[in-house]
Amino acid sequence: MGTETAETRVVPGGLGRIVWLVALSWAILFTVLAGLFTAGYALDDPGGLAGMGLVLLWLVPLLGGSLLAWRWPPLAYRLLLVVAVLAVGLGLWQLLDPISLRDFEDENGPITAIGSFITMVPIALIWRVQRWPAALLMFTIAIAGLLPELRSGFHLGSSAVVAVPMLLEATLLALATALAPRR
Repeated sequence: MGTETAETRVVPGGLGRIVWLVALSWAILFTVLAGLFTAGYALDDPGGLAGMGLVLLWLVPLLGGSLLAWRWPPLAYRLLLVVAVLAVGLGLWQLLDPISLRDFEDENGPITAIGSFITMVPIALIWRVQRWPAALLMFTIAIAGLLPELRSGFHLGSSAVVAVPMLLEATLLALATALAPRR
């Protein structure tokens, strides 16, 4: 955490940098694919202005969070900590009471899955400043998405479908951290 200096914005060289670039590329690719999939559903049902509004409800936080992570990583990190706590809370809620959250998501859309995938790029960008914390944040949000599967026998609901690529991302960020030279 602490203050940000010009040195903290420098991405390390070597193998750590290459693995981080792979992790960032994976985060961008998955976010674009998940975003297109989600937008397609929203523009189909309910469609029109309501569908565009639903897309903006996750696109604006995604873009804003990415900008925040790029320009002000310490602030973005704190906000993403709140998101991680919410993700764990939702995961536990769905584990303990799967019917009520599923009913809510059936009516309003896969909020937990969308809330998870829009964090991938900002967390990958935070890695430049907060290496292990970024990997742990990604891991925490991914595990939160898998919590409901403990009860359902791993049928891979929308949260789990997003959690699996996030586990790969967390692994890549952890590997990049292990390979990056110490500061």
